[in-house]
Amino acid sequence: MNIPKNVQEAIKLNNLVIFVGSGLSLKFKLPSWNTMVEHIITESQDKKHKSLTAILQDGVFSPLEVLDKLENEHNSIKKYIKSKFKIIDGDFSLHKKILDLTGQVITTNYDDAFERASDFKIDPSTHTSQFNLSEVNKSNKPYIFKLHGSYAEPDHCIIFSRQYKELYSSETAAKEKLKSIFIGKTILFVGFSFSDPDINLIFDDLDKGFDNNNRHYILTTETEKFKVYKYLETIAINDYSNGIDEFIDLCLRTKNEITNNNKAESILKIEKLNEKLPIKPKIAFLSPNPLDIDFKNSYLEVLNQFDNIEATIFVGTLNTKTLSKIEDVDLVIIVSKVFKTKIYIEEDNLLSSLFDPEDICSWIPNDDIPIVFITNEKIIPVVNRKAIYISSYKPQILNSFIYKTLRCGKLDFKETEIFVSVSKLLNTNLIKGIAEKVSFYGNDKNLDIGRKSLMNVVGRVEEQSSIASRLMSIINSNKLLNIKASGGLGKTTLIKKVAYEMYNRGYFKEGVNFKSCESIKTFSDFEETLIEGFNLNNIVNFREYLVENYSKRKLDSLIILDNFETVMNILNKEEFNLIVDLLKFSTDFANIVITSREKIKDFEDFEDLYSLTPLITDDALKLFEQISGTLKNIDETRILRQDILEDLLNNNPLAIKLVVNSRPKFGHISELKKLLTNHFFESINEDFTNVFNSNSDLNIERNKSIYQSINYSYTTLNRKEKIAFELLSLFPDGIMRCSNKSAHKNSKFV
Repeated sequence: MNIPKNVQEAIKLNNLVIFVGSGLSLKFKLPSWNTMVEHIITESQDKKHKSLTAILQDGVFSPLEVLDKLENEHNSIKKYIKSKFKIIDGDFSLHKKILDLTGQVITTNYDDAFERASDFKIDPSTHTSQFNLSEVNKSNKPYIFKLHGSYAEPDHCIIFSRQYKELYSSETAAKEKLKSIFIGKTILFVGFSFSDPDINLIFDDLDKGFDNNNRHYILTTETEKFKVYKYLETIAINDYSNGIDEFIDLCLRTKNEITNNNKAESILKIEKLNEKLPIKPKIAFLSPNPLDIDFKNSYLEVLNQFDNIEATIFVGTLNTKTLSKIEDVDLVIIVSKVFKTKIYIEEDNLLSSLFDPEDICSWIPNDDIPIVFITNEKIIPVVNRKAIYISSYKPQILNSFIYKTLRCGKLDFKETEIFVSVSKLLNTNLIKGIAEKVSFYGNDKNLDIGRKSLMNVVGRVEEQSSIASRLMSIINSNKLLNIKASGGLGKTTLIKKVAYEMYNRGYFKEGVNFKSCESIKTFSDFEETLIEGFNLNNIVNFREYLVENYSKRKLDSLIILDNFETVMNILNKEEFNLIVDLLKFSTDFANIVITSREKIKDFEDFEDLYSLTPLITDDALKLFEQISGTLKNIDETRILRQDILEDLLNNNPLAIKLVVNSRPKFGHISELKKLLTNHFFESINEDFTNVFNSNSDLNIERNKSIYQSINYSYTTLNRKEKIAFELLSLFPDGIMRCSNKSAHKNSKFV
């Protein structure tokens, strides 16, 4: 028996995928297709199904063709699969060998043989698991891709002919994943026979869908039959009982020989490289970025001075959590500002705090790692600690340190801003190159909520800090966080900002998912939205799926459900109670926060309620001037603060933005006050609170500031823009168009 050259090359490059059929599970005494179909027919209450037994036994119809006629018995079929395809015990040696050979396995089997062979260290991926499926073939990580589903999730098993066609023919994520594997890998099919009832469906669809220049291989005793598939080359074996084992053993021996040869070659290459190249060092670069003090630009300028050294720089936040995780680096650089000899760091609540340099050093577990302190003022050196103290951010001072010490290994400086308390900083000198900057925490991806979220908040420092603390609390408590406030106060903006800040500090490594509840009309809509928040799709039994896959660990992710009050106001009591129960259950598996204008329920212990208040006037003024420009006249500033922001707009962020973005040029701010005061409420005979008179308006703040600012913006539109505004429901969950139009019947507004 010989191994084809392409297969040998695939083994060498770790490019071999094993595609496993039902033949490998025969030894576990699992039911055959015929047995399963006969059982379903026997248990069926439909008398017309009884005649199918003879048709099956006589071979008139294949088991799959009979199953198609039993599709209305799908619940019984799924129960049978769940109860009969779990392996209790058996010999998994062949499955273990396959995992040792490649670790890249696709199987059409429902059973859990490969999971057991891996000692359940490899989480299987199915065609319905969007997140797990995205990880398949992504790197050299082992995977088990259960193409036709798993007995543990019978709702998603591929059983009927139409499901086969949908899987292999439709533009699904599973098909795209298969396509990428067929194009980029070499596949060895094992355990397939022409006696399998689904063999034609599988191989015909693969032949049509993935025709390419790559050649793939199959171990078979039926070489002539498989030659009809143009992408397949056959490898003949005498029998299935021993032939598969023998070939896999031969492949493993080949892999070991290649590995041993590669090791010897690699050792020689590494030795030669070590003679020529210095070791690329790892540097931890930590600086605080607290919400209450703006340091960021200063630290970025310092970080940029290290761009031209050949090193990996792990950029993180200067806080005790990060300091305690520093172990495997060659150098720690701490950049901060000083207040009365103490150094600013961040607390867990994202606010600033002051530490002695000695306290900072005590949080680093490895005392042997040297530290470089870069501060704006001198600090007291730490006794018996290998460190260099640079009391300047000036580029010329930093460049002198980088060149002399990091590149040349020298420690003598004329500059008084550099104090050395170490005999040798690094074991090897750095070379000139390009620094690779990565997150200290591995959180390097851009979140869907957008980096603009980090810049969209003015003020609100205490609120951001409180929300961050609440988010950290629910990680352990498994409660649901409800950020409650009336309309326009900035709930959504705040939670996005804080979520991104925490992600940048090493929280929620599996991502932050933002989902709007505005379009939810039923419990099913909500459940589907929540499933998407878990990065899943097409999950039928959501609760069961979470228990099966995430009972051992809570996902390190955050799900934001925005405008949750829509759900409260639209759904009936029974459906809303189902949603509350689902949220109670789901918070054990992921961190969930909602934004809402209302409390979910009284006396609900699982809800951590945080009530957001309006902006303070100083922050409201900052927001206005950030968009509109600074007012230099003290009298104008007083009118803006007291008469407009406080009295008319109630310091409401949304109202402020609407007014400022619509504002024409005025000679004096008092003109804006006059327009806001007179234009709307003099033109409407009804009290403004009566405008909000339907259930859908319950989520709108009962305050004139929102309505007034919308009205003011309306008056600045030209005629065509006004018509467009009236035709389009710009506020589908709030203000009714007819109410807004009634305010403008007076001809002076048209």
